[in-house]
Amino acid sequence: MEKLSKTAPFVILDGGLATELELAGHVLSSKLWSAKIIWDSPSSIRNIHLAYLRAGADIITTSSYQASIPGLMKFGYSHSKSCDIVKRSVELAVESREAFYRECSGETLNRYIAGSAGPYGAYLADGSEYTGTYNLTEREYADFHRERVDLLIESGVDIIAFETFPRIDEAEAVFGVMTKYYPDFPFWISFVTHDGLNTAAGDSLAGLWEKFGRGGNFLGIGMNCSHPSLVEKFACTVGARSNKFIIAYPNSGEGFDVESGSWTGTMDLSLFRNSIKNWVSAGVNIIGGCCRTGPETISLISEARGDMKFLQ
Repeated sequence: MEKLSKTAPFVILDGGLATELELAGHVLSSKLWSAKIIWDSPSSIRNIHLAYLRAGADIITTSSYQASIPGLMKFGYSHSKSCDIVKRSVELAVESREAFYRECSGETLNRYIAGSAGPYGAYLADGSEYTGTYNLTEREYADFHRERVDLLIESGVDIIAFETFPRIDEAEAVFGVMTKYYPDFPFWISFVTHDGLNTAAGDSLAGLWEKFGRGGNFLGIGMNCSHPSLVEKFACTVGARSNKFIIAYPNSGEGFDVESGSWTGTMDLSLFRNSIKNWVSAGVNIIGGCCRTGPETISLISEARGDMKFLQ
């Protein structure tokens, strides 16, 4: 697999998983959320990965966001079975990519698999990734994340995507893990923001390259599971770095209410359709979708990229 590069005008990431699973009839009411489907209905996961590849995604993300080893064991799985579930999430993505390559026989293709690693707040399963109301030591964060990272890398992902992080200290801990133990393996860290200026926990997003820019295997800084109207402000706050990526995969325009555990507002794909050129101008070079987005969103993003290439 070739190294991910800044393909003009931008690289396309996939969209949300849970929404597509719910549309397929799955009930995601357990604290394992979509991770439970990895073992219970693997074909559903494969179908979604394949749909995103067909829609134009250059990168698909494994279904391991909620599949932490402590979380799976807390739910009742053995340690061995928990490890198998994480590894299976990668196998499903690999199988989907291979199926897509067979469909496109004769074409030169290069699609990537990002191993999803949600924050400690996802393990708590109480909406803490949207608030950051937890506080562990650097060692505790590192211990929580490292085993899953081991499994994802061993199983064949191309990138580790640390996603929906509400706290800078947790990001610093995983940055330390990746640069110390996996110095040649690419990864990014993506934050939740409610204002484009700070993380969900209130940590400033300004000056992050001073903390993370030195990592040779650090691909870039992202925002996800946030409102699309914040992308430009986020990109300007972070600031472009020539050899790194700015990644944006916002929600559909709806917002998640932690107290009620429900989505509010209205899906507005025009926020993507009308904004992508501005996002790219602001320095964003990987674009996808998060919660409540689907293959139709990625198709729209792919069409926008095609239009931009035509104009270049």
